[in-house]
Amino acid sequence: MNKKNVLLISIDCLGTDKLFNNKVRHPFIDSLIASGAFCSKMFSSTSSTTPSIASIHTGLFPQQHGILSTYGHKLKKNVITLAQILKKEGYRTSASVGGPLNPGTKLNNGFDTYNFHPAETNFSFYRYNLNFKNNKKNERKIYKEYLDLVNNAQSPWFHWVHFLDLHNRWRVNRKKRDSGLSDYENAIEHFDQKLQALVSQIDLNETLLILVADHGHYVSSIDGNIEGVNYTEAHGFHVYDLLTNVPFIIVNKELIKSGTTVDTQVSTVDILPSILDLLSIDSSSKFSGRSFAQALSVSTKNQEYQTRPVYLQACGAILRKKGLPFLHAIRWGDWKYIKTQEDSDFQEELFNISVDPVEHQNVFNEYPQKVDELSDIMNELLKRMN
Repeated sequence: MNKKNVLLISIDCLGTDKLFNNKVRHPFIDSLIASGAFCSKMFSSTSSTTPSIASIHTGLFPQQHGILSTYGHKLKKNVITLAQILKKEGYRTSASVGGPLNPGTKLNNGFDTYNFHPAETNFSFYRYNLNFKNNKKNERKIYKEYLDLVNNAQSPWFHWVHFLDLHNRWRVNRKKRDSGLSDYENAIEHFDQKLQALVSQIDLNETLLILVADHGHYVSSIDGNIEGVNYTEAHGFHVYDLLTNVPFIIVNKELIKSGTTVDTQVSTVDILPSILDLLSIDSSSKFSGRSFAQALSVSTKNQEYQTRPVYLQACGAILRKKGLPFLHAIRWGDWKYIKTQEDSDFQEELFNISVDPVEHQNVFNEYPQKVDELSDIMNELLKRMN
């Protein structure tokens, strides 16, 4: 069998809750789900971009890959990336990214071409410091790089593109806006059209398409007020499902069972080993993630995937700026247990997600046995990480 091309599309700030809120229309994304597989309970390792993206590319948690927050960290020297593995297998590797994903993070390891597009252009003029947003210019550059790859790259290729369309300041042409939707929801509908223009350029028989978000996003006009949260929109400050439950869609007409929905919870650290399994690539690298390819592949009859606890972190720049502690959590069954990563006065939290899906009622004091159970799971997982 010929080696499949791999197209990884990561979307900044798109939670599963916002995508499937019964208001937003996204016919193209719906068509991808129908022709491929969708994981309804995919959870990001963190609610911040850089460490989350690093987990997707390494199959490791932040403590292991070294990127502990949005800025100021880089991959550890011994960490192997998806690009490095695929390059060793003969793939041409390229990326078009922006935001905080600059080469200093070492996320460019393994890429033949790593096109980083800064969000702003800054320069000084006399006494003034000026900066200009590069949104539209970057969008054109990313699309051109993508078309150049599709039309000219020799197979097999691996291309990663990271989109920031939903990250703050959502700009949608007024003539194309739906007045019944928020600006953020309009931006999702607009992105669906953009995605169609991109994906329609490739052959989904020859290319494995992976679509995943780095984390969700809190928008007060949609989510309402959350106690203790004084932002109109933000992420990285907590591990609520609205910040960590992200859409994951994977499509290839020869490898993936069409119309498959995986409802067991999985983590973004599980994506890399699953990709390798689907491509029949053996790697000597060790991952914290575990492949769930058996739930996706056309070559397996049994779709069962044994679920396991999911580990989550809140380690955003927003916490660091306010001098607040980072959080981590275990999500297991109907429960989520949350505590700080270091000693602090933060009240530990326990949520029964089955009866409180929006995580507003902290029942920590009511279920001490459940707290002990989940705390033991967390401690054991942290031991294995170290």
